[in-house]
Amino acid sequence: MQISLNTAALSSQSTQGTNRPLAPGRAAPVKQQHSRQENDYPASPLLSTRPQRYSVQLNDQLTTQQQADRYLATLEQKLLDYRQSSQRGSTAAGQHVSDLQRLLTQRASLSGGSVDNQLNAILQGEARVQFQSPELTAAVNSLQPEALLFSVQQGRQTLLSAITVSEETDPRQHRTAMHNALRRVGVQLHDESGTISFSSSEKQWPDIQRSLSAMGQGIRFPAGDVKTLSPVSDTSLTDKLQHALTSGGQQGQAVVQQVLGQISHERQKLSGQQEKVRRLIDDMSRFSESQNAVQAASTLAGSLEEASHNYQLLAEAVNGHARFSSSTVQNLLR
Repeated sequence: MQISLNTAALSSQSTQGTNRPLAPGRAAPVKQQHSRQENDYPASPLLSTRPQRYSVQLNDQLTTQQQADRYLATLEQKLLDYRQSSQRGSTAAGQHVSDLQRLLTQRASLSGGSVDNQLNAILQGEARVQFQSPELTAAVNSLQPEALLFSVQQGRQTLLSAITVSEETDPRQHRTAMHNALRRVGVQLHDESGTISFSSSEKQWPDIQRSLSAMGQGIRFPAGDVKTLSPVSDTSLTDKLQHALTSGGQQGQAVVQQVLGQISHERQKLSGQQEKVRRLIDDMSRFSESQNAVQAASTLAGSLEEASHNYQLLAEAVNGHARFSSSTVQNLLR
């Protein structure tokens, strides 16, 4: 007995399908004619042109928006309750102050890092702390030749970064080199119209505030001795609010109103972002109407029915392969 495969015949039969004799008692499949709709399954144009359909980044953005809005909404409600009770002279004002202090001190954890100390919603990246350091600013502005070493103690690890300024260093290259050197120890250099400032992530700020140090050759910083720079953070809106809750009075109420305005502004921005995401998700929908999904399922069922007897033909061919050695099958297929 010899078995040979005719790939052309197999291809022809798999396309025609119904021309192959059927087994006794088997009914011929009924071909269903379906006009192709714009949203037929599997929506291949959308799958190829919009890979964000299954985007993890989109899911993270939604989570961040929800965390920020939930925290700001809670803080806003507590501020309104505090303002109302303080204006009435109610004893409940003390409890509201305690609740607000807890919300402010636990802001990073309660908001999942999605709200910074200025009560801005941070949808991408990390919340940052702005700070000043006169000695570090003077070192950035100076063009005198010197080798500098910056360090930050981070737990058991010490972050180190070195830079050498020579007489041939161009001023623009010097600023870029200082920027890169400070970035390696977690410090971001900002230059806005000649005004120098610095920032770091909130997570790194306690280490930078405590241990940011520098060592030089006696020009900017002492030679052979580590100079602790002791940076000071800019006054944040949360700091103002904590002071206002403690002091009270008209100035305290003015700060509360300022914070309420900031929260309202941020929540409006979040609402606009959420609407954009909602429209994006709607655009990624496979079927614009439920009837399109039903029709796509019906089309798929018809295609599977037409291919069912082709599967039987392929199964017979595979069984034929199994009866011969691999070298015989390779010779037949050549």
